Amino acid sequence: MSTIAALWSLMTVPMILGQARFIAAGSPYCIAHHSRNSPVEPLHELRGFSFYTEKTGYKSTSEWFFHGLMIVDHLEGQKIYNWSPRRWRFDLVARPNLLFEPVSNVCVPN
Repeated sequence: MSTIAALWSLMTVPMILGQARFIAAGSPYCIAHHSRNSPVEPLHELRGFSFYTEKTGYKSTSEWFFHGLMIVDHLEGQKIYNWSPRRWRFDLVARPNLLFEPVSNVCVPN
C-alpha cells in the first residue's frame, strides 16, 4: 500500500507539469501554493504529498484555500486555475476576484 501511495505522489509531478504546459499553450504561467502564497520553485514540491494546502478542506466564513494554483497570462487576459488532486487536473476558477482569500497575487507568470 505504501508503494502505491509513493508512486501516486511521484506521478503527480509529470501530470501537473503536463497539464500546466497544455493549458498555458505557450503563454507565461506560474504554479504556487495557495495557503502559503508562494511560488513552487523546486519540482519536488509538486509531489502529491507536497502540493496541497496545509488547510486541506478548511473552510470557514472568512477563508477558503485551494490545494495549488496556476496563473496563466493568456492573450485574452489572466486566468487562474485550481489544482484538484481528486480529479488530477487544473480547473478554471470562475470568479477569482470574489474569493475571500486572494488568489491573483500568489505568483508572477514568466
